[in-house]
Formats: sequence, C-alpha cells, structure tokens
Amino acid sequence: MLSEICLVIAMLALGSMLLAAVSGLLKDGLKGLKRNGKWAGISLVIYVIAFAVFLITQ
Repeated sequence: MLSEICLVIAMLALGSMLLAAVSGLLKDGLKGLKRNGKWAGISLVIYVIAFAVFLITQ
C-alpha cells in the first residue's frame, strides 16, 4: 500500500518537474529554465525521495 502511494507521488512529481522545465524552455529558452529551476528542483527532490521510499518498500 505504501509503495503504491509513493509510486503515485513520484510520478506526479516527475510530471510536474518535466512540465515546469518544458514550459520554461518554450517560453523564454534557457532563461526561462533558470526562472522555473526552483520548481523543477523541488519536484526533482520530491521525486527522488518518493521513488527511493518506493524501492525500499518493495
């Protein structure tokens, strides 16, 4: 049960990270990626932690 919840959280975080990165790139190029870098970084950290917990609970 915990592993399934962590997997869903990890996939949501991965999706939000990719969405922030792609939208920043499409809007302003590399400058937009720097602007959205904070959100992409936070999402990446959440993804890594959730996926690690998923792997541990398997």
